[in-house]
Amino acid sequence: QKKKKRKMTLKEKKIENYELYENNEKLILLPIKNVSKANQKSKETEEKKVEKIEYDYARILAFDRKNGHIRYYDYEKKGEKKQNELFEGMTKMTKIKGIFGMIEMLTGRFLLVITERKYVAAVKNHKIYRLMKLRFIPIVKEKYKRTSPEIIDKQMEYISMINDIVVKEKSFYFSYTTDITRHFQKKKNEEEEDEDEPNQHYFWNKNWVKRFQHEETRKILKPFVLPMIRGHIEMYQIPVNGKEVRFGLISRIGCNRSGTRFTTRGADKEGNVANFVETEQIVQYDGVLMSYIQIRGSIPALWSQTANLKYTPEIKYNHDKKIQSATIKKHFKDITKLYWPRIASVNLCKKKGQELALSNLFESLLKLMKKNNPEFHFLDYTHFDFHAETKGLKMENVKSLLKELQDNIQKFDFYMEQYKTSKNSKTLKGYTPKVRVPPPVTKPTKKIEKKTEQLIDFGEDTEIEDAATESFETPKKVPIDSIQLSETTQVEKEKPLQRQQGIFRVNCIDCCDRTNVVETSIARVILNRQLRLLGVFSHSKEVIARHEELQSIFQLVWANNGDRIASLYAGTGALMGDYTRTGQRTINGLLNDGVNAMTRYYKNNFRDRERYRALCIVAGKISVKDDFSTWVKNAQQSVNNPLDEFFDLLPI
Repeated sequence: QKKKKRKMTLKEKKIENYELYENNEKLILLPIKNVSKANQKSKETEEKKVEKIEYDYARILAFDRKNGHIRYYDYEKKGEKKQNELFEGMTKMTKIKGIFGMIEMLTGRFLLVITERKYVAAVKNHKIYRLMKLRFIPIVKEKYKRTSPEIIDKQMEYISMINDIVVKEKSFYFSYTTDITRHFQKKKNEEEEDEDEPNQHYFWNKNWVKRFQHEETRKILKPFVLPMIRGHIEMYQIPVNGKEVRFGLISRIGCNRSGTRFTTRGADKEGNVANFVETEQIVQYDGVLMSYIQIRGSIPALWSQTANLKYTPEIKYNHDKKIQSATIKKHFKDITKLYWPRIASVNLCKKKGQELALSNLFESLLKLMKKNNPEFHFLDYTHFDFHAETKGLKMENVKSLLKELQDNIQKFDFYMEQYKTSKNSKTLKGYTPKVRVPPPVTKPTKKIEKKTEQLIDFGEDTEIEDAATESFETPKKVPIDSIQLSETTQVEKEKPLQRQQGIFRVNCIDCCDRTNVVETSIARVILNRQLRLLGVFSHSKEVIARHEELQSIFQLVWANNGDRIASLYAGTGALMGDYTRTGQRTINGLLNDGVNAMTRYYKNNFRDRERYRALCIVAGKISVKDDFSTWVKNAQQSVNNPLDEFFDLLPI
């Protein structure tokens, strides 16, 4: 029996703003319920607007700095005197935007708080932010002070490593009003038992918030937890035929097998693959939201390709067929659970050399899996040698692949829901819903001097709130973050009209360059269909290419997406980015690809190991103390080859 959705209470809503109070004995997080502007007049000054802050005394979080214990206070009905007593003796106050989590460092446990955020996108009435600045706070301060300078210096290295991944890469995103670890189709799937739980595949700070998720305290501490994704988000509002259409992408990078290009290849024994990315293309117009999902990920077998100064290192395999078969089965079983039973696997690797040998292994394992497991009957496989087919700048040959995939593009369809009443009578005119539509459900006061100094401070000094979104290439069109949303996230009604029925899983060897070109091509076909159905395009032959601004934004968003995913995995923007941006292959694009290829060679051989260690720590695959123990063991040894350091001791 399906559970009815109940209205979220105030105590369950995520907290957007806090005041953090500190002294040597405790840290107190006081949530801010509401901030309003009020007129104030004095004898000395004219009338002016001042902030009136309403605090949420029902949800106070305190950290004991002697033993590290966490306490939860509900002082809503205690009265002003009792509320003020809680904050007596506090010496510092900082305004913060949320909690990233807690981590065990070399000197004890640290609390990580978000001090700056940047509004980058909106889906329906949900604002999405990029994390811009963190503050690392030692909870047990005395232990931090008693530690030797050498250990403090080493700890600072770890803090810098973590900050490089979480802040400087500008790839961590969150929302207060919706869980962006889950795609927008999942949110409407009422059959899901864990509908309110973050998607563990994309929940990057899940290990950092474990102490907030104990069974006894999980419910009351849930509002303090902000599920983070790592990836890329970019959205724009574009006028098309006089109609304002919102268009953009959300790419979520998997955290279960995170890593860099030559440190993390293939799958682990649980079926998690390297560079696993879910990309959701979103279109919004006149109260209707449309979503289309594709995934990419390394070939799901046990293989490796370790950097060894060769331009193309040797690919090595696990030769145990039984283990390989179990691995690929776990991977595709996981995909059917996350998405749909219908899967179209598109392999873009070369049909020669090492890539052909790897593809042959992949294809043989797929055939064996389908033969022995009837549940994979709907899994299709296509091998398209991208480089051979597009040789000589003949990128138009990608169309031959689209023809081959045409049936599945049609069958898989896309998700669509109506989240508020349409104003235009032509929107979805003549459309008949393809799914059963469920019936609608009724639905401190003591003044403390603010100090500006911070214990450990990272990030950039920029104007954050409501600033224009950044991208690899800044377009002329104003992005979606400039749109003013209403204060409430409530909508008039939400009706799922149809669901996506299958998914394309695209891969090449890195799942960066070739993969992004093909995903872009499939997404273009889908967007044409969506805009016709919405009534934005007036006739069946109207396409994106006939609208210069729409064409420009579509290409820009997908090119930026390719650059971001490639840079986070391989170290540079995507190759063939000129084709994605302009629709043409150019000499300048080829020269740029050459520069990027050499940059990747350098980074993959000499820089990626430290990034890999940092990613392992952020994703929770290894602790700071374990990594430090490895460093101590290697400190006395003379390391002739920098590529060997830490490699054998880290989880691959």
